[in-house]
Amino acid sequence: MEKFEIDCREQKNYEQRSRSSLIISLIVSGIASIPIALRFDWIDGLLVGAILLAVQIFSYSRRNKYYILSIAIYGREIEIIYTDVDEKKCIKDRLELFELKKKRDQFTRGRSFYMPIYYQNKLLIKQRDIGDWNEKTFDEVIDAFSERK
Repeated sequence: MEKFEIDCREQKNYEQRSRSSLIISLIVSGIASIPIALRFDWIDGLLVGAILLAVQIFSYSRRNKYYILSIAIYGREIEIIYTDVDEKKCIKDRLELFELKKKRDQFTRGRSFYMPIYYQNKLLIKQRDIGDWNEKTFDEVIDAFSERK
C-alpha cells in the first residue's frame, strides 16, 4: 500500500490562535453583558461579562492546546507530528497501537467536530476543527487509517 500523508502546518502558533480566541471571547462577553446591564445594573452586567469571559478563555485555551502538524502512514506505521502549546512533538509507532475517531462536539450543538487520537488505549491528542483541520480532513485521515489497519 502506498504512503498517505496530510500536512496541516498552519501559519498561526498557539499564542496567535489564543489571541484570536480571546478577541472572539471579548466580543461575545460584551454583547451578552449589555442586556443584563440595561435590565439590572451595570455592575451585574460587568460581573456576568467577566464570568463568561473567564469560562470562554478556559475553554479556548484547552481547545487550542494541541495542533497536529502532519500525519503520515507508511505501510504498517503511523507518524504524528503535533504541537503541545508551542512544543513540537513526534510520535511514530505501529498502526495497531493507535485508534482514531471523529466525534461531534456536544457543546456546539453538532456544528463542530474533533478527532481524538488514542495511543495504547490512552488519549494522546484531541484535534479540534481549527486551522486547516475540518470535518473533511478528519474523514480523509480516518479513512486512510482504517484502510491500512
